[in-house]
Amino acid sequence: MVDIDPRLAARRRQVAEARARSSFTKVIWVLGLTALIGGAVLLARSPLMAVQNLVVEGMARSEVHAILTESGLFEGRPMILVRTAEVEAALAADPRVKRVAVRLDWPQTARVLLERRIPVAWAPVDDGWGLVALDGVVVGVAEVPTLDLPHLQIPVASEVSAAVIGGLTFLAELAPQPGIAVVVTESDGELWADVAGMVVRLGRPIDMEPKARALVALLAEGLPPGATVNLVAPTRPAVIPPPG
Repeated sequence: MVDIDPRLAARRRQVAEARARSSFTKVIWVLGLTALIGGAVLLARSPLMAVQNLVVEGMARSEVHAILTESGLFEGRPMILVRTAEVEAALAADPRVKRVAVRLDWPQTARVLLERRIPVAWAPVDDGWGLVALDGVVVGVAEVPTLDLPHLQIPVASEVSAAVIGGLTFLAELAPQPGIAVVVTESDGELWADVAGMVVRLGRPIDMEPKARALVALLAEGLPPGATVNLVAPTRPAVIPPPG
């Protein structure tokens, strides 16, 4: 048996105790960090951090309720589980929605900001008549058009033509004229309008807003029934009286 120097034995004990303290400290840190993460997860999934206030602006909440629910945004949903990009994409797929932004105001509020497309006119589509917005997107379909909006008798397809955009721009700027039916058609590359039986030549689908404003001014002055209006040059409109 070999005797160990007391100083060496003491040093060994010190090293062993230091290692034990270090290991114990690491275990305490790991346990504490695990408890902290677990507590944070539990808190994030608790009602204290869930959607309690779902605010929808720009459209009626009932109009987009199903889309919000299917995309994972509803009251009671933990805020941490809400994927704003997915909700925005789901809402943007609805043709009625022009722009959308979803914002989370922690800890309990989700805000959905929508800008809806406003129908400008009825136009022919593949399966009937479509309610068409200013950018040519069809936001609704019916078998028969109503008389609450003007009619754009130019077919609307997936690739929106310049004639369609021109006609919609004209009608949007013209705005509803009380008691006056308005129909826009295309012939030989030019747009024509029938305004309560009055023929209006609009020409190529350019400068449609000035042409609409010129027509509004002429209507305010009063035009003889059956007159023909030439708005190819909106700054120099020409009015041709009816025959006789």
